[in-house]
Amino acid sequence: MLLGLNSFSQEIDKEHWERLDSLNKEAHALTSSDIDSAETINSSLFHLIKEPIDTLVLSNINSVQANIFYNKGDFEKSLKYNLACLKLRQQMKDTFLIGQTYVKFANIYYATNDYDKCRDYLKENFLWLKLAKVDRWVFANNRNTMALSFLAELQLDSAIKYFELGLQDLAGAPENYLMMKAKMYGNIASVYQYENKNNKALLFLDSAISISLENRDFQSSTWTYYKKAEILLSAKEYKKAFKNLKYADSLSSYSSTLDIRKNIQYGFFKYYLLIGENDSALKYNAKYYNLNDSVIEMQTNKNIQEIEAKYQVEKKQAALELVEEKATNLSLANKTKDLYIAIILVVFAIVAISLLAIYYSVKNKRKLVQLDLKIKENQLDEMMAIQESSTYSAMLKGQEKERERIAQDLHDRLGGTLAALKLSLRRPENSVGKEDLAIVDEAVNEVRSIAHNLSSGLLQKYGLNEALLQLKQTIERTSGIQLKVYLHQDIALLDQSAILGLYRIVQELVSNTLKHANASEISVQTNSDGTTFNLIYEDNGKGFNPKEVKQGIGLENIKARVKKMNGSLHVDAEKGRGSIFIVELNQQGK
Repeated sequence: MLLGLNSFSQEIDKEHWERLDSLNKEAHALTSSDIDSAETINSSLFHLIKEPIDTLVLSNINSVQANIFYNKGDFEKSLKYNLACLKLRQQMKDTFLIGQTYVKFANIYYATNDYDKCRDYLKENFLWLKLAKVDRWVFANNRNTMALSFLAELQLDSAIKYFELGLQDLAGAPENYLMMKAKMYGNIASVYQYENKNNKALLFLDSAISISLENRDFQSSTWTYYKKAEILLSAKEYKKAFKNLKYADSLSSYSSTLDIRKNIQYGFFKYYLLIGENDSALKYNAKYYNLNDSVIEMQTNKNIQEIEAKYQVEKKQAALELVEEKATNLSLANKTKDLYIAIILVVFAIVAISLLAIYYSVKNKRKLVQLDLKIKENQLDEMMAIQESSTYSAMLKGQEKERERIAQDLHDRLGGTLAALKLSLRRPENSVGKEDLAIVDEAVNEVRSIAHNLSSGLLQKYGLNEALLQLKQTIERTSGIQLKVYLHQDIALLDQSAILGLYRIVQELVSNTLKHANASEISVQTNSDGTTFNLIYEDNGKGFNPKEVKQGIGLENIKARVKKMNGSLHVDAEKGRGSIFIVELNQQGK
């Protein structure tokens, strides 16, 4: 009888872990198409784990969770789950699975540009796979990532060496490894493109295209045709470049992303610009920017939805906890009241004094319940405030990241476009006057200035004072308003995040002055007494009443940045006499 019960219990445990394994595989399948659903399914599995542990299934659950966070760009959590996975697989002593886990560590450090650590983990992966006595072509992925780490540091000879070793490993590999070979061909072409060996690069790209088309991988084919067109444009083989752009464009409708499609339109723009057909160039330039705006809008909406969803979930959870707490306390109070009423009815005639004591006891307990409810409500308000602060912090990070991306696009894309347009206009057959060329030069300078103001790279390179001086030059040149700066030279107490925050605050205040104040003069002053650092911003505009001003995103951004630095903001303004803003930071500059 006891043996039968044990066997039945083991069968139930086996079915439980088989169910978890099935759900884990379902989450793994969704990782590439619906990452949020994959996370929801796989995260729920951790709450269903029970003794006795199936080590293999649990290691796979941790492995998929690591993949999910890797794809979402949360590398810290990805490392955490990979480490848990590795410990379980070391207990199993499965050399192949241990090796596969090490390659995931390598991929994380490659994605975070720590190439030395990446190569260290790839060496560990190589040793464990050798112990597992796997087929030679299994090493190809290791070789490819090793080569890419050298390519990222422009160690081209080492990159070629490992790509060639990878191709040797793939000799005789089964068909499901063909796309790995195509990927390597494309990567080798990138090396030769760096070395300006365009003919070799084109040969490897042709080989990659042949394999991709044979395997109906249209996305890889599209990208490879585009890469060919880029090389041919740089080699001034315009007809061949156009032909490859047409191939890429025709394939892009099958499975390509918006990023690939916008790059193809940019390729057409460069082609028509280089052959002197400016009208066609402008048409494709408009298509490129439309697709680029779609990419930005899609990413922005996704970020906003994720932040809003997280906020709403936490808000509802906190509210539900409060409701449950109120219900529990109310039920307890009602039960206590009913008990005392029953006692009073039984002993009413005998214990009048006891009745009075009971009455006061109930009254006091009711006050305690109300006080407890008040405390819970205050805790909910505090949680809401913390969540709102987190939301603003995430929004500021998103804005900063978007500023950097826009600055990079302005510098690389629009700056390059204007430079190419300038060269095109200087051709003898284009009858353009010096005044028109001067306008183009002015546009180039404006793009550079805007890119510098948007990017935090200027702050990192030259510091706050130099960035404010360059901002002064830009404002005085473009708006005609005089911007006076009085800068304290010793800002060593400020960390990089505080410097960036102060600079963004000045930019926001200057923008508000230009839009609303009708000022002719702005003053920016910084000073420090060793314990506090002050930034004083003043304009001689028409001023405003702080109590009447609407809470716009600009002022909220300033408040959020000051709060993030643990500083204080003082506003001294009234209608008719200008405005003064004072930001005060403590000794640590945070």
